[in-house]
Amino acid sequence: MLISTILQLYGDTMGWEYLEHLQENVSGVYANNARGVCDRVLKGEYPIGLTYDYRAYFPNEATMKVVFPAEGAGWDMEANGLVRKEYIKSGARVFLDWAISDGAMRQYAHDRMITAAVTDAEPMKGMTTDELAAHLFDLDIAWVAANRERVQQEWMRLYGDKSELVDTS
Repeated sequence: MLISTILQLYGDTMGWEYLEHLQENVSGVYANNARGVCDRVLKGEYPIGLTYDYRAYFPNEATMKVVFPAEGAGWDMEANGLVRKEYIKSGARVFLDWAISDGAMRQYAHDRMITAAVTDAEPMKGMTTDELAAHLFDLDIAWVAANRERVQQEWMRLYGDKSELVDTS
């Protein structure tokens, strides 16, 4: 999602050029998740980490400071649903019922800074929803979906040898 945000902000050609310049100036690895990025910064392995995942926000500013780009930050979206088909496993219905339950919605609200669900849960510590929303870029999710495979293939061609899986356990 971070790459899609960069490509939408700057356009395809300039976006890939931006990433190439970034690569030239940053020695490091590309992690597959925000927590891994933040953990490496917290351990002092890297002075900076780039991630779109606000769930990785640490409210202890003495340890790590979150900075948003002036151009805007990307975001992601999650959804639950059942595909309409002839046979649906009962476990799928049980999972969906749980995933959209009041208890699950309270947990989402606690773990994520912005949710569509309105609950009585104590919000995640850090920025308020309005403060965070002010930094978000108007991401075109349809574009992200339509270009997902192409962007991933280009990313792997350019940076696949610099990418690694990060153990977050």
